Amino acid sequence: MTPEQFAAAIAGHRTAPGAAPDLGASGPDGAVAAPGPADFGADAPGALGELGRAVHAQWAAALAARAAEEAAQRDRLAATADDLRTAAGRYATTDTLDA
Repeated sequence: MTPEQFAAAIAGHRTAPGAAPDLGASGPDGAVAAPGPADFGADAPGALGELGRAVHAQWAAALAARAAEEAAQRDRLAATADDLRTAAGRYATTDTLDA
């Protein structure tokens, strides 16, 4: 794999074989499938409903935090790909210089 191919692979955010699936992937209609509060029992009466709402809120906060981390990592990866392309271009010019 050449440096240019590696940079393109990074820039394209290709998923490695065996990698975890994208949890934010949408369905064919563009909708993102995510469990709602009722899936955590938040619609139950009393203490169980309170617990379900609390668990759903914690889950939603954790998911939002992971999404923010993913976005930041994607930006860092894109910057790395740009740097790699620049370095590869500069390195290629050294091969053409006369000694």
